[in-house]
Amino acid sequence: MDWFRHNSQSYLLSIAERSRQCHRR
Repeated sequence: MDWFRHNSQSYLLSIAERSRQCHRR
């Protein structure tokens, strides 16, 4: 499932970015 893998990566990236922004504040 290529689309599944891509979606998973996008989701993880979104969380990482959000966490980084929150941490950076």
